[in-house]
Amino acid sequence: MVNWFEVSAKGLKNLQEGKPKYYIVRELIQNALDEVITKCEVTTLHDKRFTSVKVEDDSPIGFRDLSDAYTMFQDTYKRKNPESRGRYTVGEKQAISLCEGSSKAFAEIITTKGGVRFDSEGRHRLRKKRENGTSVTIKYPDSKKSYEEMLDYIHKILIPDGVKFILNGDRLSYREPYKSFTAKLQTEFDKGDGLKRTKRKTRVDIHRLGKSMLYEMGIPVCEIDCEYGIDVQQRVPLSIDRETVTQAFLRDVYAEVLNNTYEDIEEEKSSEVWIRQGMSDDRIKREAIESIIKKRFGDKVVVATPNDPISVDDAIADGCRVIQGRELSKEEWGNIKRFGDGGNGGLITSSKEKYGKGIASYTKHVEPNENMLKIVDLVKRIGKKVFGINIRVVFIESDATQSASYGGGVLSFNTSRLGEEIFDGLNSRILELIIHEIPHHYGMHTEKSYHENMERLGAELVMVALNEPSFFEMRRID
Repeated sequence: MVNWFEVSAKGLKNLQEGKPKYYIVRELIQNALDEVITKCEVTTLHDKRFTSVKVEDDSPIGFRDLSDAYTMFQDTYKRKNPESRGRYTVGEKQAISLCEGSSKAFAEIITTKGGVRFDSEGRHRLRKKRENGTSVTIKYPDSKKSYEEMLDYIHKILIPDGVKFILNGDRLSYREPYKSFTAKLQTEFDKGDGLKRTKRKTRVDIHRLGKSMLYEMGIPVCEIDCEYGIDVQQRVPLSIDRETVTQAFLRDVYAEVLNNTYEDIEEEKSSEVWIRQGMSDDRIKREAIESIIKKRFGDKVVVATPNDPISVDDAIADGCRVIQGRELSKEEWGNIKRFGDGGNGGLITSSKEKYGKGIASYTKHVEPNENMLKIVDLVKRIGKKVFGINIRVVFIESDATQSASYGGGVLSFNTSRLGEEIFDGLNSRILELIIHEIPHHYGMHTEKSYHENMERLGAELVMVALNEPSFFEMRRID
């Protein structure tokens, strides 16, 4: 094929300006790890505004084609293997281009097929060769800060099990994953018709490493907002700079991780961004959703029914955590409903389903006995003394969920819930219902006016008990 193009080393170098220099060692190390090796040794040095990096491996084959070192986008066997990190044959060229323009900078590759050197005088073939493996040495202008960032990056690499990895004489150890699982994730490889994206089953390792990152077979890709480090054991679909992934891919990964860790999530972390994103993905499992909802909102929850505010109010009064629509994303609600039984809330009961007034199938008036009439008298006197209002008191039998309710100046006691014996004398339960219900004259549970008047009623009754104890003597209404 005719070679139509040439590449400017200077132009390629200029494109690298501003990028962190650790990508150099990333490319060299990942190339070594893509081979069948038992050892990888990295030697680095910073001296007088220059950094030198040497990466050696013990691959039996070495470079299959030495021209790969200076030919961009050349076809490579790696593209057909989704468990190989390389695919563009660009990385070494990007690293070598940093040597352009300096008489002291150079790059040298020695492998089983021979050697090649790049320096201020050009490209030279070398007679040197190795019996096995490859060594790549690069010396380029660099700052001490950039050099230290590179060392920090190398320490983040997850060393493959079975590979002896040496950095400046010290061995970096393999780190056992916290958990591993299998998932079908998007990847990219050449099936014979070019590099294309597809989905494929792979192992995913989860690590607890402090700062969380997404990894591609041990090579750090980017920082992520997650509790775990996530190492995908196949090629991750990346941009050509190898530092970004799509939000859709990341959301899939988060969902799979959440499916395998939801039991470990602590309550205070159940609203973290990565969990919200995982909950929004169609891969999320029912058990994961149920567990996270419980941890985020508690055991007793209902979904607010906006067109039935009384049911919302009654749910709050019953100690429920009422989830409003805005508290979850459209996608989260979609998954909650997807696993439900067709009700408004799906996995979570709606306030209307549980507390809607329509659920009472019967209500019957109860003729008050002597003790009940004494309670009537007390309620009326409390209403007049504290609020200056006239209250009517009734007793009913009903299968409604409420023990008592107030509305339109009427306080209703549900004897089906309370029993008639509770009215045999004044007790804390009766006082509790009085203090809770009468302030509804001024608002619902969610309104400030309700709470202000409930506090007022409680305080006033304490003062009456202290100053006028006879007020609470139970007597028949006239």
